Amino acid sequence: MIEVSGPPIGKPGKRQIPGRRLVYIHTPRTGGTSITRALQAHPDLKVLRTCLPHMTAADYRRGHRVANTVLVGAMREPHQWIESQWALVQHPRHANDPKGHPFYNRWPKFEDYVIGHAQEYTPWRFQSDFLLKQPARWHRDQKETGWELGVKMVFKFDELESLWSWMEKRLGIELERIHVNAAPRHPIVWPAGLKAEFAKLCQRDLHLWNNLA
Repeated sequence: MIEVSGPPIGKPGKRQIPGRRLVYIHTPRTGGTSITRALQAHPDLKVLRTCLPHMTAADYRRGHRVANTVLVGAMREPHQWIESQWALVQHPRHANDPKGHPFYNRWPKFEDYVIGHAQEYTPWRFQSDFLLKQPARWHRDQKETGWELGVKMVFKFDELESLWSWMEKRLGIELERIHVNAAPRHPIVWPAGLKAEFAKLCQRDLHLWNNLA
C-alpha cells in the first residue's frame, strides 16, 4: 500500500490547492511492486504514507482518514492469479531455500497447493499475504461481514495500462512504466475437476472479476 499526493494545482506564484491524493492497494501478483516503485520514484509526487506491502483496503480504512482520498487497486482472474502465485512458489529463491518460509515447501504439488492452502487460511485472517481463497478481499470494505467494495475502482490485471493511465490523469503527471519482480512463467496443467473445485472456493472473487468493467 502506498499513499501519494500529486503536485499542487494552480499557477506558480498564485494561490494553489493541494494536489489530489491517491491510495494504491497492492494485491499480490498484480504488478503492484512496479506501480509502487514508479510512484515512489516520481519527483513531483509526495509520498504521504507507506504501510505493509499487501495491506487491504479494509485495514487501511480502519486506521486512516479517507476523506478526499481515492483508493484504487488491481485484480487478476482468480485461476490465473493462483497460477502466478504457484510460479512464485517455484522460484529458486523460495523452492531451494531450506531456511525459507515454510509456506513455500508445504505443498509440493500444484493441486495440493490450490486446495490445501485455500482451506488452511480463513477469510478473516487479513494479514495473510497468501490467502489464495479470496483475492478480492484486498478490495472489500471495512465491515467484517460484508463484501462491499472499499475502493473506488478495481482494474483488471489484463488491462493494467488503464490503471497506469487513470493514475496519471488523477495525479496530473506521467509515470515511468517500471517492470520488476515478475514471476517466471511455467505452463500449468490443471488436473481434471480442480478448476471447478477451486471456483467453488472463490465464488466471491469470480463474481467481482466478472463484474469489473
